[in-house]
Amino acid sequence: MGERLAPEIGVDERSSHPEFIQGDDDAEELNTVFQDYARSVALTKSLGGKGMRQLIAPCVEFGPRDLLVFEDHRYAFAVGLCVVRDLRPKAVPFVPRPWHHAFFQRQQCRQLYQSASNVDNAHVLPPSVDSKDSGRVSPLQEACVILAFSKVGKGMNQWQIGGVKITRIIEMEVTGGSKFILPDATREACQPMTWMAPHFMDADGNLIMSIHALVVDTGDRRIVVDTCIGNDKQRSIPNWSNLQTSFLEDLAAAGYPRESIDTVLCTHLHVDHVGWNTMLVDGEWVPTFENARYLMAEKEFQYWDSVDEDALNEGVMGDSVRPVVAAGLVDFVDCEYQICPEIQLEPTPGHTPGHVSVHIASAGEEALITGDCIHHPCQMSRTHWCSSADFDAVQGQQTRESLLEKYVDQDVLIIGTHFATPSAGHVKPLDGGGFWLDTARA
Repeated sequence: MGERLAPEIGVDERSSHPEFIQGDDDAEELNTVFQDYARSVALTKSLGGKGMRQLIAPCVEFGPRDLLVFEDHRYAFAVGLCVVRDLRPKAVPFVPRPWHHAFFQRQQCRQLYQSASNVDNAHVLPPSVDSKDSGRVSPLQEACVILAFSKVGKGMNQWQIGGVKITRIIEMEVTGGSKFILPDATREACQPMTWMAPHFMDADGNLIMSIHALVVDTGDRRIVVDTCIGNDKQRSIPNWSNLQTSFLEDLAAAGYPRESIDTVLCTHLHVDHVGWNTMLVDGEWVPTFENARYLMAEKEFQYWDSVDEDALNEGVMGDSVRPVVAAGLVDFVDCEYQICPEIQLEPTPGHTPGHVSVHIASAGEEALITGDCIHHPCQMSRTHWCSSADFDAVQGQQTRESLLEKYVDQDVLIIGTHFATPSAGHVKPLDGGGFWLDTARA
């Protein structure tokens, strides 16, 4: 489908690859929907060319927390970003960008539409009919385009902690498919935790997770915390292998071209936290942030440098860690290292031997970047749910519980390294034990 239609509607060949369709139960149906969409050539008919411009141009007029909803929709996906950002139409709704992974079923669309915490204004448009298909509404016309500029809309969030600005740059955000990392978090087990919907769980109990980097800007320092999966890397997880995302372009669009970064900090050395340490240039892995010092906990590096890589981390040291070491750009630090007056590492071992979190304090305000000591907010309520990737699950649970006890009811913003949009909140106690993440003031 992609090859035949690409010259006609500009859809990248990657749009035909099912690995970019996220979720377990709905994958087959979603693929069918998108194949029907491509066959109907909706972009060149009722919404093509001029139609795409008519759809996207009004989005520029919307506010930062507005929602555009088609009345008769089955699915929602965020397609508008690249068009809104560039102010020109692009028929590329399926290129794997962070916002293109935000697929929602009808019930979740309604939840988003009704969520006062996400939406100030909702603009509901009547469905338009694709004349080619005798009254059939195309999947694109059935879509809900989410334009929360500070959330999904630009593929990033920002927070101000005193004089420190923290910017989230999303590589991907997906629904479902998380059992391989959190095997206890089944749909049935998650659904009773209603506080997680709609941000961190859909209506069916599928977890929503994110892979993103965080830029910590003190004014004097520009620090990237964790560098995601990266492009062109061959990985054991098919959806993570040979990615071609716009991460560096999105980083630059947020005001942080890679040349301007002076520090890269890896909370640990797992596959989804070190990928953009390097980039492929003329067949060689070279440092992406050539003007930066790369900080790694010495204990963490020593462990991974001395053991055989497991299936999850296969190839990571060779293509994403050792090249920056060889380039002389790495500083091995203590797990409580003070990077600058506002930023200090906080040891949170268990997930890996030298895992660290990042504590930010400025002008009386505080935040904590978790790393993977908490993969998903569900682990706040179920602290015994451990990751299959944990080096020491018992220690990981102890670390998680200690961290939550330390920060519960404190005015400290918790920013999750894998928490989906809005990605941050404050730890609150649950009646009967456990904790939850309150995102109201995030």
